Amino acid sequence: MSHIMCSDGFGKFMELISTCEDGLDKLEDRIGEALIHVREELHLGKAAMIMEVRPNAYQPRGRSIGHDFFTYERGYATEELKESYVTDNKSIFNMIFYPEIGYVWNEDEKKSIKVLSHAIYIAMRRARLKELVERAMMTDSMTMVSNTMGMKKFLARVMQKNNLAAYNCAFMNIKNFRYYNQKVGSAQGDELLRIYASKISDFILPDENIARLGGDNFIVFIKKERVGIFFERMKKINIQLWIDNQPMSLDVETRIGIYDIVPGNNVDDALNCATIAFGYARQQNANNVVWFEKKMRDKDLQAQNVSVAFPTALKNGELIVYYQPKVSLKDSSLCGSEALVRWVREGVIVPPMEFIPALEKEGTICALDMYVFETVCKDIRRWLDHGMNPVRVSVNFSKLHFKDDNFADRILEIIHRQGIPSNYIEIELTEASGFESFDNFVEFSKIMRNNGIEVSIDDFGTGYSSLNVLKKLDVDIIKLDKSFIDTIENEDLQDEVFIRNIVNMINELGMRVVAEGVETDAQVKFLKKIDCSAVQGYYYDRPMPRERFEERLLEKRVY
Repeated sequence: MSHIMCSDGFGKFMELISTCEDGLDKLEDRIGEALIHVREELHLGKAAMIMEVRPNAYQPRGRSIGHDFFTYERGYATEELKESYVTDNKSIFNMIFYPEIGYVWNEDEKKSIKVLSHAIYIAMRRARLKELVERAMMTDSMTMVSNTMGMKKFLARVMQKNNLAAYNCAFMNIKNFRYYNQKVGSAQGDELLRIYASKISDFILPDENIARLGGDNFIVFIKKERVGIFFERMKKINIQLWIDNQPMSLDVETRIGIYDIVPGNNVDDALNCATIAFGYARQQNANNVVWFEKKMRDKDLQAQNVSVAFPTALKNGELIVYYQPKVSLKDSSLCGSEALVRWVREGVIVPPMEFIPALEKEGTICALDMYVFETVCKDIRRWLDHGMNPVRVSVNFSKLHFKDDNFADRILEIIHRQGIPSNYIEIELTEASGFESFDNFVEFSKIMRNNGIEVSIDDFGTGYSSLNVLKKLDVDIIKLDKSFIDTIENEDLQDEVFIRNIVNMINELGMRVVAEGVETDAQVKFLKKIDCSAVQGYYYDRPMPRERFEERLLEKRVY
C-alpha cells in the first residue's frame, strides 16, 4: 500500500482533484482524468458515484445524483467495492469501484482504494459546500428564488450565448399586497410571499429565471414561446394560509409590466423598459398586464425632466395657486372654492396632467401639496386682513402623505402659524387613499374634524368598493367624479336613477354632495332636482388666479 501511496500516479491524482476550483460538474470530470493515473497500479475497471441529497432550503424535494467517473475500455468485473459517507444533513454519498476484468484486489489494494474514495469524498464535499455558499449569495433568503446577484449570473450566461432576444422580461408584483399584509399580518404576509414565489418558481424552466428585488417585486426572464402560458398562470394564484389555526384561501392577482426584448438590446434596456411598462400597469386597475411601447419611454423621460425642474420652479415661484369657485344649488351663491395649481414656465401655463402624475410617482407631490396649502392659508389671512369675507377653500392632498406620521400635525401647525379660523379650510383626499391606508385615513379625518376642519373625498366612484366603504367614512363632503356627471345627458334612465340614489344615500348618511365637472344647464337642473348641495365646473367659472377670485369675493357673487 505504501508503494502505491508514494507513487507518481497517486501524487498526480491528488494534485488534480485538490486544485480544481470550478464547481461540482468540472470536478467530476477532473476526477475521471485523475483516476487514469492510478488505473494501472490499482487495476481499476470502473469508478462511479451515487449521491442522495436530502431535502433542504435550496432543493426542497431533495436530489439524486449519479455519475460515472471512469470506465476502462476493456471492461470491468462485477465485484464491487463500495464506500458510503453520511453528511451532517443526513445526505448519503456512495463511491463504487470495480476491478478490471479477471482481476481480484488484495487487501492492501482495497485499503488504497478506500484512501482514494475518501480523497474523492473530501474533494466533492468541499466543492459542494462552496457551491452552496455561492448559491446562498445568489438566493433570496425569504423566498429561495434568485436575488439580484443570482439574476446577474443568469443573465451573464445568457449574454455569453448571445441569446437575450429569446426572452421577454417581466417586472411584476402582487396586486394590493399591502392590503393582504394588513389583513393577515406581516408574518403571514411573508408566508404569502414565499408560497407565491414558490408557485412561480415551479413553473419556471432551468433556462429561465425569477428574481426577487425586494418587497413583493420580482423580475422574470421567460422564453418568448411560453409567455402566453405564463400570463394565464399569473392571472390568479391561489394561496392557502393558516390564520389562528383556520385555513384561509386567497386568490392573488399579479400586476405585470413586460418588454419584448429585440436583437441589439442589452440587460439594462430590458430591465428599464419592463420597469416603465410596470409603472403604467400600476396606473391601470382594469389591466394587470401592460406591454412596453416606445411612447411610454418618451413620456417617462418627460416625467424625469419635470422632476428635475420642479425644485427650481418651486423656489422661483413658477407654481401658481388658482381658485375654482363652488356654487350652492340652493341660492346660486359663491359658497366655496377648490385650490388648484398651475405651472407657469416661460410665460406658458403647463397643464396639470403634464406634471402632477410625474410628481406623484416620484413622491415630490407632497412638497407641492404643502406649498399650495401654505399659500392658501396666506391668501385667507390676506383676505381677512383686507376686510373680505372668505369662503371655505378645499386643498388636495396625495395619499402619499399617509406615510408621514406627522401629517395631521403639519396641517394644524400651518393653520395656527398663519392665524386663520379652521372653518375656512377643507382637506380633500382621493378615494384610493382611504382604501390603501384606511385606518390612517379614519384617524386623520377624526383629528381634522375635531379641530373644525372639514374633510372631503375627491373622485368618488373611481376607486375601490365605493358603496361598500361609504358607510365607514367619517367625512363631511363627497365629491362626485366628473365621469358620473357626464352621463346625465345620455338619455339613459338607469344612469340618472343610479346617481339619484347615490346622492340620496350620501345625504341620508349626513354628508353633503358636491358635483365637479359641471358644464351644462341640463346637468345643473338635474343635480338641483336630486338635492345635490353644490357644484363646480366650467358652467359657472373656470379656475382663476387669486386676483380674479378676490373680485368674486368682493362682489359676493351670485351666479
